[in-house]
Amino acid sequence: MINEVNIIREELRHPNIVNYYQIFAENDKLYIKMELIAGSSL
Repeated sequence: MINEVNIIREELRHPNIVNYYQIFAENDKLYIKMELIAGSSL
C-alpha cells in the first residue's frame, strides 16, 4: 500500500489539494505526514 500512495504523491500535484510529505507504518498502523493548513480542519 505504501508504494501505491507514493506513486499517487509523485503524480498528483494541485494547489487545491493538501500535500503530504511522508508515509510510514509502525505497530500495524499507517501514518501520513501532511502539509499544515493553518486555520482549517480536514
